[in-house]
Amino acid sequence: MAFAYYVLYTSNKVRPADIYAYRGMINEQIAKDWTAWHNHRLDSDTTIKQYPKIQYKILESRFAIVGLDSEKKHLFELAAQLPIWGTVNRQPKRIQFARLQQYYLDWQLLPKPQWYQCANFLPMKSDQFNEYKALCLKLNLPYDAPTIQDPALLDFFENLLQKRIREQAESLGVSFPVEYIRIKIHPHPIQHRLTKYYKNTVFSKLSNLYFTMNLQWPLHLGVGYGTALGYGTLQSVNAKTVVHLIDNRLEDIKK
Repeated sequence: MAFAYYVLYTSNKVRPADIYAYRGMINEQIAKDWTAWHNHRLDSDTTIKQYPKIQYKILESRFAIVGLDSEKKHLFELAAQLPIWGTVNRQPKRIQFARLQQYYLDWQLLPKPQWYQCANFLPMKSDQFNEYKALCLKLNLPYDAPTIQDPALLDFFENLLQKRIREQAESLGVSFPVEYIRIKIHPHPIQHRLTKYYKNTVFSKLSNLYFTMNLQWPLHLGVGYGTALGYGTLQSVNAKTVVHLIDNRLEDIKK
């Protein structure tokens, strides 16, 4: 099944912390009535609970907007209205159009699992975070540890990752049962820290996360929570690169 989406690239170099402000500029000036662009209902301002059709992120070191095919018309409208001026961290900024590109992907299960890496994965909601803390207490481990390497915790996060990807793949229209999707996290120390996301709620954020998956995933689209603001973007890597990077990091930890 062919799956289409678009990426609007800008020429703006940004920091991850600036993405929310850049999204605000676009929503206030152009996309106020486009509900998929801010995920809030116009009549009640309540959150729309769905896989984000618009995702703001950093691609090629610059601010970019990824949109599903349903938002094609609005992406073209935005491109036609750029540049726009606004304020980021009290500094005047201009969002400058670079290019608008279409991508196609055929959803398919892979005969050989592909390696992926994620640098900013938000794996859970508040109720799952409480489950995580309870498991840490049972294992006599600190829930705010800077690395995750206990096998039970790795299994916990692996199950969360697999559940979220299956749910999100189903919402994107894969044509086969999502139970066929298999994920395996590489058993090496994963960088972990607590971060505040929505309404100052504390969550875990995982970095240096490597895993295999037997599904070809569109790399511009995020997985997990916070995908609308750039979290959960994947990179495809080869197995030799994974082994090399992990071996180096393990040596650093031993020192």
